[in-house]
Amino acid sequence: MGTPSLQREYIDSASEYGWKYVLVDANWDRDWPNYEQEIQALVDYGKAKDPPVHIWLWYNSGGPHNEITESPRDRMHESPARRREFELISSWGVVGVKVCSLSIYSRRRNRYSCVYIGGFLACG
Repeated sequence: MGTPSLQREYIDSASEYGWKYVLVDANWDRDWPNYEQEIQALVDYGKAKDPPVHIWLWYNSGGPHNEITESPRDRMHESPARRREFELISSWGVVGVKVCSLSIYSRRRNRYSCVYIGGFLACG
């Protein structure tokens, strides 16, 4: 995942190559003490690029069905929590999420189960 500074480098590269999106990977809520301000600053930084680059955030599907420690978790497995989180991060300017879990079954096969959601407010 890295630091906000490294994420800005990713945004620079994405814009240079004409890519529309950059993912801020797992543990951003845990590793960045002021993550709300950092994410908003990345959103603004990406919007200022030509072409602009938009931010997606990584989430653990969480809940009682998985033991994976990466965070944020417990924000996507139930609809009310998911709606609150989508409303919050959309207010920051985030445009999408990548929701992953690594279940016990798929862990044996070393495969992630991921859902990519853009325009997430409609998904609640």
